[in-house]
Amino acid sequence: MSQELKFLKPVYFNDNCIASVEVVEKKDAKNIIILNTTVCTNSTDNVVITGQAVVKKPE
Repeated sequence: MSQELKFLKPVYFNDNCIASVEVVEKKDAKNIIILNTTVCTNSTDNVVITGQAVVKKPE
């Protein structure tokens, strides 16, 4: 439904990245889940992207 990202550092060609998400809030009445995409790290463990996403839960 929506996504907000902040690109904090560059990611280079052939750089391996790990992305993680955390469920922050569930709105069961509307089937909506709010996720923090707070950890996207590169191969040297630097945080390169942070953000938040709002998604519709599949029924």
